Amino acid sequence: MILTQTIEDLRERMMILAMETGSLTNTSVVAISQELDKYIVQMQLIREKELVN
Repeated sequence: MILTQTIEDLRERMMILAMETGSLTNTSVVAISQELDKYIVQMQLIREKELVN
């Protein structure tokens, strides 16, 4: 699933950037985290809908 791959790619980018900057509060790390949150919520909604059907 494309969404799953997007989540994994963003997670990896975020972790690498956090390690490189040494900060979880770096603005770029936070921006990726916020984008990642949106995709995770989308995935949760899809899975919830699948459970109902």
